[in-house]
Amino acid sequence: MQEVTIRLPGRVQEAETAFASANDLANALRRAEAAHGQQREAYRAARRELVRLVRGVHGGGAGRQKTAAIKD
Repeated sequence: MQEVTIRLPGRVQEAETAFASANDLANALRRAEAAHGQQREAYRAARRELVRLVRGVHGGGAGRQKTAAIKD
């Protein structure tokens, strides 16, 4: 693990990233984990919708080889 000592300007607000205790930091990490999970599920849903649309436009894969088919 490596300590980050310099941050890019505008990326982080110091007042929002200071933690008074280990509990505050743990809670922030839990919130970040939950947000990441929500983003991942949104990405999966968007991908499923895109696959459905592509299959609709291309007639469900008619004329394609099975190895080139889009997988869910």
